Amino acid sequence: MLGLCLGLTAAPDVPPTAAAVADEVCPEPESWRRDTFDTSFERERRLVGLAAPVRSRGRVESDGTTIWWRTEAPIEMVMRIDRSGVSQSVAGGAMQPMAGASAGNAEIATLIATLLSGDLESTAAAFTIDRRQDAATNKWHVFLQPNDAALARVIRGIEMTGCDRIEAVLIDQPNGDQDRVVFGEAG
Repeated sequence: MLGLCLGLTAAPDVPPTAAAVADEVCPEPESWRRDTFDTSFERERRLVGLAAPVRSRGRVESDGTTIWWRTEAPIEMVMRIDRSGVSQSVAGGAMQPMAGASAGNAEIATLIATLLSGDLESTAAAFTIDRRQDAATNKWHVFLQPNDAALARVIRGIEMTGCDRIEAVLIDQPNGDQDRVVFGEAG
């Protein structure tokens, strides 16, 4: 669940060369903020104890109040995140609250929705934020470290990378697991 994030603008059909990217002016990460979005994603989870990463792909979208994380492969799964919490449907089944759904789950869901919308200002209470711009590519790397001990038990750190949108997210967990989500073309 923690591998959620967003990509907001259409990616070019052909990746730019390093020289072209270096010439691109990347606005401040605050420009990533979007209330609504619809984009494809590819997710790679590296889990301690598994030799090969677990890969999935699908779409993530928001109407401004609800985020829908739709995994298309390897198994169909739909996750809904809103102020009431997190629910999911697997392989076309009924939407069910995720295990442990509670008031605390709704709080975590709200935090995730904030991150997905690119609202860095609102995340400042939960995370220490370090922003760096890569001199070679001009892309921004935004590093988030949890300020809260309870959150730090779930997330060691988050790195969001992008230029005029969030293009990739890497989530490190304290147990050594990693989630990397790369966002593609917006629809």
